[in-house]
Amino acid sequence: DTTNIRTGKFLTPIGHWNLIHATPLVWTSSRPLITTQIFPTNVTGLMLNGTLPTVVNGAEYALYASKGNEVRPNPSLDTFNEVIGAHVSLPTPWYGQLGFSYAAFEQKKTLGENKQLVGADFTWSHSRYEISSEAVYRFSDKGSSWDEKGAFVQVVAPLSEKLYAVGRYETYRKAQATASTKLWVAGLNYRITPAIVVKAEWIRSWHNTLGAPEGFMSTVSILF
Repeated sequence: DTTNIRTGKFLTPIGHWNLIHATPLVWTSSRPLITTQIFPTNVTGLMLNGTLPTVVNGAEYALYASKGNEVRPNPSLDTFNEVIGAHVSLPTPWYGQLGFSYAAFEQKKTLGENKQLVGADFTWSHSRYEISSEAVYRFSDKGSSWDEKGAFVQVVAPLSEKLYAVGRYETYRKAQATASTKLWVAGLNYRITPAIVVKAEWIRSWHNTLGAPEGFMSTVSILF
């Protein structure tokens, strides 16, 4: 378990949301902006990952690199031209987990612009309550006006055996934007079974220059 090597196409290990975003496994229909806007969500390359049981009671790590050549690229995604990165996740007392991310990369649509990303993520869950958060800052060698940054905090509370209330606040500032886009999300999540989930939420936005989804949203998620 301490050392695994994988090659091929895999989800980019930045934060925790991108690694578990299958719709029945997340609480809302919408996805936080920073988990889709600031970095490509997948990599085609090489990864070394594992768990170190003697380090901080079980630290998890992932080291990865790519020289591009994306397998079956998504035409709507600005994929990596090259990247090297790492993610470390550490268990904390009282049912929590704290993670740190770093990546240095160049993307296909912005060749010649070198970017560096640093991030932190946190999850806590106990007695069916949950708090999760991520924050990222992406630097650009073109100058500070091309930097991007954002964060979100999400809280989940049980209302009954299968019904949960969900609330999330997020902020994201795109490169060269004059103000940050801010979103408030309030919703309900009804877990018919662990694999069948009904979600409904209301999204309110401020300075939404990105065209991020807002208003009422609902989905039925099924995991096969």
